[in-house]
Amino acid sequence: MLAFLKKYGILIFLGVLFFLGFLFISKAQQGGPTITPTPTPSPFGLESIFPPPGEDQKMGDPKLALQFTFNKQVDTTTTVVTIKPTTAFRLSADSLERTLYISPIEEWKYNQPYQVEVEARSSDGEALTPPIQYTFKVTPITNSPLSE
Repeated sequence: MLAFLKKYGILIFLGVLFFLGFLFISKAQQGGPTITPTPTPSPFGLESIFPPPGEDQKMGDPKLALQFTFNKQVDTTTTVVTIKPTTAFRLSADSLERTLYISPIEEWKYNQPYQVEVEARSSDGEALTPPIQYTFKVTPITNSPLSE
């Protein structure tokens, strides 16, 4: 038996190695379990503002709410809004808690420049950096077929 292993041992070893390589390659071609990488979550951020940023907002309704839409739910209990000149407002959110509405208690004054700063956190505690800086001025709609 020892003479047999000395004579054919290397061939047996190579045969086993060939078989294992063939088995490995056939498993790889079958697809095996696919490992899907976990997507990297995006940081908390602003998706849109309405009315869009710009100096003059031609609005027919000076009580129109400003809308700030985020990519994650917002914690309204920690949101800080500052408006200059100081203006009383109501802060609310949509049912998904992704859009903040800033509604004036009175009306936005026509031709008055406003500066709005919004400091917000997502519902999981992630801070919005830097805070939103938004400026606007409401101007009345003129030359409209609907105006008297």
